[in-house]
Amino acid sequence: MTHDPLVIPVERLEIVGYADAFDAITVPRRVPPVFRFTDLRESCVFPPYRLVSRWVLDGAVAPLTDFQGMVAQRRATTLSTPLKAEPDAVLWIDEHLNVHYGPKDRENDALRSKALLQVKLAEVEYLQSNYSTALQHARWASAAAEDSLYAILMEAASLKRHLRSKGSSEDEIDAAVSVLRDQAQDLPDAWRFDQELQKLLEEAKLLEKAGSKDYSPSKLADPSETDPSILTVADLDTLERTREENKVLKRQMQIIQSVSTHTLDQVNISSRIDVGSKRG
Repeated sequence: MTHDPLVIPVERLEIVGYADAFDAITVPRRVPPVFRFTDLRESCVFPPYRLVSRWVLDGAVAPLTDFQGMVAQRRATTLSTPLKAEPDAVLWIDEHLNVHYGPKDRENDALRSKALLQVKLAEVEYLQSNYSTALQHARWASAAAEDSLYAILMEAASLKRHLRSKGSSEDEIDAAVSVLRDQAQDLPDAWRFDQELQKLLEEAKLLEKAGSKDYSPSKLADPSETDPSILTVADLDTLERTREENKVLKRQMQIIQSVSTHTLDQVNISSRIDVGSKRG
């Protein structure tokens, strides 16, 4: 490939694929488009480049055969139908390997709406000590809403509790959480990461104690007698009410999620294209 300083209007381009390849994914992924010139159909524009309004800046131009070679090597994916390039647009892949493309504001709003539902479901599962399921929802939310500290925190807390329940060492757990801490470092409120994470972990610890089989009226009567970690009757009552409320919330969120997904699918149906040959 040659790398020349370029300023290309999107009106001259169409999207023929993207510079990545997946057999399967569980969270949405924003992917960099591979463009083809509409007036020079044997030439493509590859990342890295900058997308500024209606301009593609400083891309790498190479023959279409280079792109076809990347597809054969599973370094890129081709679309079954090329897409007309648009100004201020974003390309992303959902967990079903469907392609979504359109104005950045519209697509990001759709992702944020779905992320909100996912993080609420993560909260419900987390408060019921279902850490593996909570982690799945939180990962989806943090991938969709990359600027949400809370989604990353919910992922970190769920991951830490999940790994601990599987017997992972503290070093392994700390290493996994540090990746998410690094992911959050560019957010304006990143300084709150450890403080807020600790709050979520303490909440889970409290709920797990409340669900322990070790509780009896005698143990709950005076928490200071032997073990300072034992909850009071008032604590337990509060937690039981919270659990019941969360069961109702979970049912409501599942209904809302179903309706919202249907609505968003209708909104995006004109810009959804199946990936031709890359389904895992």
